[in-house]
Amino acid sequence: MSSLVSVIIPVYNVEKYLRKCLDSICNQTYRNLEILRAKAIMAYPVYHF
Repeated sequence: MSSLVSVIIPVYNVEKYLRKCLDSICNQTYRNLEILRAKAIMAYPVYHF
């Protein structure tokens, strides 16, 4: 079984690009995808460890 790939899409203020973005993701040959939309705006820095 293929690994699940998560695609996170920031959706704040991108209405005119969202359809093209989703179509592009859905047209990929890799099928084991989950699409997550991130609507919130972070007012604090993000640290990656």
